[in-house]
Amino acid sequence: MFQVSDLEVNTQDYDLPRNHARPEFDGVTRFPYALHPIAVWQVTSPNNMFSRLVGPLTPNHHLQAQSKIIELDAATAVPLLSLERHQVSPTLPRTEFGRGLVALKNSKLAPKHQGNFSGTFGDHDVWFVYALVLQDVRKKVLAIKVGYSFEPEQRAAAHNGPMAPEVTGLKWEVFLKQATSSEDAARQIEQAVLAKHAKHRLASNGEIIAGVDPLAIASTIADVMRNN
Repeated sequence: MFQVSDLEVNTQDYDLPRNHARPEFDGVTRFPYALHPIAVWQVTSPNNMFSRLVGPLTPNHHLQAQSKIIELDAATAVPLLSLERHQVSPTLPRTEFGRGLVALKNSKLAPKHQGNFSGTFGDHDVWFVYALVLQDVRKKVLAIKVGYSFEPEQRAAAHNGPMAPEVTGLKWEVFLKQATSSEDAARQIEQAVLAKHAKHRLASNGEIIAGVDPLAIASTIADVMRNN
């Protein structure tokens, strides 16, 4: 049994066994997207109709994409929820790109109740790798800053303070932000992206890149996260 969210994940991020010789039997080709489960339970009651219908729980079942989801109504759910079951860990993405999406989704879920209807969220639950673009009044991109933060918009605002955009016409704006699984992961991705564009980094500020299309930076971030 699955409790699912509306987060649509790419099965490519889960490092599933591939069958390139027979694409019609390749799991990633057949099911390129799936809904990420919040929780998974394995039914352990012997000799029940539900287990005979769905078969044993396997890692691939965690990712099996279907054309539609049928929500159980109360009457149908009663006999199913009465079966013996135990909770198992959902399959998680193997790439940093996929793990970041899951971390971002989990951060938006309501926290468990603590005491009488109270809950708390952790500080800085999600860290982002971001790219800011410096534009003139004609929207021409002059430079790109690559960094990591839990609030990229605040970083853009901090850089714009000394720029006096009203006078200079220059302004930093968030071009891209991608969630990661942790602060350490975000820092590693930032450094990998900067290393790939080392020859375009400014001597005065190594986090700023000039002469590169912002889409190229976005592509580099995606490549690093897919291969991490």
